Amino acid sequence: MLPLGQRLATVGSNHFLTLSPDGRAIAFMARTGGEVQLHVRALDRREDIAIPGTPDARDPFFSSDGEWVAFFDSQQLQKVS
Repeated sequence: MLPLGQRLATVGSNHFLTLSPDGRAIAFMARTGGEVQLHVRALDRREDIAIPGTPDARDPFFSSDGEWVAFFDSQQLQKVS
């Protein structure tokens, strides 16, 4: 369940949600108000973490060890721990 006022965001046909390799977390694009950001949530928690500076993120995916979330922005591949 997303917090009140937050919605999953899609950008064209790009992927907007991914599951970590161990199945314990998801990364997703969400819109809160007018702002779209990448969010990460451990599935055993109710709150997610918004990743600052990710309004152009698309196609998020986890590294094979689950330590990083990578995504494409308008110019290049990015990653955050």
